[in-house]
Amino acid sequence: MKPYVFGPVTWLTAVAQGQPGQRTFYVQAGKDDLMGRFWLEKEQLLALATGIDRLLAALEAKRGIVPVREDASCLNPAPDVPPTAEFKIGQLSLAYDEGQDMVALLLGELDAPDDETAATCWASRAQMRAFSRRIVEVCAAGRPVCPLCSGPVNPEGHICPRSNGHREIQV
Repeated sequence: MKPYVFGPVTWLTAVAQGQPGQRTFYVQAGKDDLMGRFWLEKEQLLALATGIDRLLAALEAKRGIVPVREDASCLNPAPDVPPTAEFKIGQLSLAYDEGQDMVALLLGELDAPDDETAATCWASRAQMRAFSRRIVEVCAAGRPVCPLCSGPVNPEGHICPRSNGHREIQV
């Protein structure tokens, strides 16, 4: 199957659906009438934000590339367009094209053979900076984290093994 190529993207954003504790996450990317919806875990999303931040910092520090301000215009939700591509992400990677000054988000499908890229989303460094910040906002909008055990605190309460010495086991 030929990989989908989105870019340079008009929009690139992270979305969470559902109530905190039961949310599902996806990356939405597109241009014109092409749109991709790529499902992933919260941990993958946070790792992506970290990777983007590290890549941009390395480009600015090591290569002397001028830092850019974020371009939040890409964060607007996609128009009501059915997805051209939609799958659950198994692999994520980032690449940089120095000639075009563009960052590529390379996405591999969960059940695809190793190292097979199913979709590539090209974005400017400014768009990627805004995308990274959006990821952090989306992930932070969930349940608060317990300062003692780092577990999620539900609205109905939280049993913290560090404060009471035990953990409830559900059978």
